[in-house]
Amino acid sequence: MYYYFVISAFIGGLIPLCIGLFICFRSGSKILNMVYGFLSISSGVWCLGQWGYFSAQEYNTALFSSRLSNLAAPFIPTFYLHFIFLLIGKKFNKTLLGSYLLTLFFALFSFSSLYIFDMRPQMMFKYFTHGGKLFDIFGIFFSLTILYAVYLLIITLRVSFGGKRIQYVYILGASVVGFIGGSTTFPLVYGIQIPPYGLILFGAYPVIIAYAIIKHHLMDIRLAVTKVTIFFIIYLSTFAVPFYIGYKTQSWVLSTLFMAILATLGPIMHRRLQAKAENVLLAKQKRYQKFLLNSARGMIQEHNLERLLNVTIHVIKRSVKPKFVAIFLKAENGSYLLKAWRGHGVSLKDLSLKASHPLVQMLEHKREAVLWDDSKPALIDLPLPARLIVPAHNDKELLGIMLMGEKEDGTPYTEDDCNVFDILSRQAALAIDNCLYMEAARKNQEKLFEAEKLAGIGGMAAGMSHQFKNRLNSFVAIYGDVYLASQYIKDKYPQLLEQDQQLRENIGYLDKSVDDATKEVKRCNALVQGIIDYAKEKTSLEWGHFSFKEALEAGLKLVRIKHQCVDKDLPFEFFAQIPSDDRFHGVKSYVHEILFNLLDNAFEAIEDKIKYHLAPGQAGVYKPMVRVVFSCQQSGIEFLVADNGAGIKDEDKPRIFSPFFTTKSSAISGSGMGMYILKRMVVEQMRGAIHFESCYLEGTTFRVALPASNI
Repeated sequence: MYYYFVISAFIGGLIPLCIGLFICFRSGSKILNMVYGFLSISSGVWCLGQWGYFSAQEYNTALFSSRLSNLAAPFIPTFYLHFIFLLIGKKFNKTLLGSYLLTLFFALFSFSSLYIFDMRPQMMFKYFTHGGKLFDIFGIFFSLTILYAVYLLIITLRVSFGGKRIQYVYILGASVVGFIGGSTTFPLVYGIQIPPYGLILFGAYPVIIAYAIIKHHLMDIRLAVTKVTIFFIIYLSTFAVPFYIGYKTQSWVLSTLFMAILATLGPIMHRRLQAKAENVLLAKQKRYQKFLLNSARGMIQEHNLERLLNVTIHVIKRSVKPKFVAIFLKAENGSYLLKAWRGHGVSLKDLSLKASHPLVQMLEHKREAVLWDDSKPALIDLPLPARLIVPAHNDKELLGIMLMGEKEDGTPYTEDDCNVFDILSRQAALAIDNCLYMEAARKNQEKLFEAEKLAGIGGMAAGMSHQFKNRLNSFVAIYGDVYLASQYIKDKYPQLLEQDQQLRENIGYLDKSVDDATKEVKRCNALVQGIIDYAKEKTSLEWGHFSFKEALEAGLKLVRIKHQCVDKDLPFEFFAQIPSDDRFHGVKSYVHEILFNLLDNAFEAIEDKIKYHLAPGQAGVYKPMVRVVFSCQQSGIEFLVADNGAGIKDEDKPRIFSPFFTTKSSAISGSGMGMYILKRMVVEQMRGAIHFESCYLEGTTFRVALPASNI
């Protein structure tokens, strides 16, 4: 039984010491890893100190081993508490600072008789620790610190979820097993005859933590435990086998020879076994990482955004095999809309992330892939069980966000995965920028084509109008000849007209027909002239100074022509409030068209209200009205066009400036492009602003503001 305790102490100390040293030297600057490494080292030194005085044959050796063991002991609860703080995201506070100060206090007295008073025999042990007065205080400090850390872990465990909850369960289990096992050394210190049977459990503590590391990715040292195990087996064999041979054969020459051989072969075997372990454990990961890197290089060649997103998701699903992948892209309003996704059992309909979402705000500053545990606070209200978040930035902004679920085989994402996805995200950002540029270029080409087409139609309309005008002039000439012939008959044969009543009536009817035809020709001529004038203005896009009143009159003229009011009053009262100095800088043809569209809309809104929305008793009371107000300000000019027509419904207001949308009931009122083109003229071409207020069945007011100078 004695050898059971010696071996338990040796194994329980060697395993955490090796793991701790490996972590500290290979984990970089990550404080969580470092603190866990220090915790393992202090645990290993404490347990190896126990092994030292368990197996000691001399008093001084036993006393030194005990005091060395208890030098490390105060660091165990403090490093454990610090480890729990970091694990649950709790900040360094006065409690942790006080724990470190007490640890240093106990460490200073570890080699004094106040802490370890003496060594005395206990049961099968020749020497066992006999604590001093400070040892009792240390026992209280140790117990309270561990209990407080476990309490924090349990409280956090109750509100945690997903992979983090599983990690907490393993840490809690390892804590219970390890500290109960280690505490079985205390009874003999106080003379209670209970052997430290549980000390073997102390060696299970780092094994359970190691399992959590490998299975649930507690820290980014997934391969560390495997390497430590190889290191432990190789070098333990290098020393243990020669000693065993020497003990059995009583030949230390043979033992030394075997040690030399194993010491020579050990490093070679160590390197080969480590390389083999890496190839076996990371084979699948390296395959899909290589596949992703190759795919990233070809992203920039894709110019269609929708196809790019779908191909990206397909590649990731095929290679990495996450349970789902979702890609969000930034919209014009600043929010991030779901553009592509794929996964099993995940409903992502109408999912979006607002600009104020904590995840978006975090990723705007963090330009690298984020593991789920690091971003947990931001993901609480996200309805997706994301395990890896990959942002895509260009030089100016966050373009998109990719969320990835847990891998189908349950393996965790690693730092290598994050590095690969960082490269992928940079290539994706370039490809997205390229697609957006190509899309904008395509739309600009369409605009240019449309402008050319409209210009061609305008030129053709102007040419046809000239031809119509020529024909109308011919009709006027013909009617003039008929009129002259009629006058000739009247002057040449007055007696015949007096005698023949039928002839007189026919000549009178002919005069009346010529007069009516001439009037109609004049009306047609005015309409055609309006089209010619409008076409001339449309072809001139030069900036210049002109009178607002002239532009308003031109717009009214076109409204009269369109609605056949050339020779009669408009069906509404028209008020214009224009100062005497009404000249301003702008594109005259654009202002003509803007006024024409707004006045035309007012005309039809009033007609619509009269025809469809007035009650029988309101027809005589309703007074249709259109009002135009022009004002000059230091920042520029502003004009409004207001009517008391049918107004706009609330549900139609967001779409007023959308292409192919119209609220007009008339089939000849257009295709719904008028307000869309009008807004582009104001905002894009003249760098102004346009907005409106409307109340359904009461009226609408449009306001247009143009800057003072657009040169």
